[in-house]
Amino acid sequence: MKTKIKNQKRIDKPCKQLHKLRYYKKIQDMVLELHQPGETILVRVFYNHVYPVYPMSYSTFRNILEEPRLRARIEALEANQEKNGQKE
Repeated sequence: MKTKIKNQKRIDKPCKQLHKLRYYKKIQDMVLELHQPGETILVRVFYNHVYPVYPMSYSTFRNILEEPRLRARIEALEANQEKNGQKE
């Protein structure tokens, strides 16, 4: 019963999902700017730059970096909100 309620809340609140995806996008952009393959280690970028601003575990950080098609999902949710006339 509880899982149905949680799933229903997730469907009813697309703006919450949009905020989460934008949060992920900020983190991905920060890492792309600071990480240079072969020169910097991703763990150092996480602990020196990301963790002080966005506290989270390293495993969550890795999951965020591996999030697929983030930009397309954000654009789809924004278009859906504009279509429905919802505000953030």
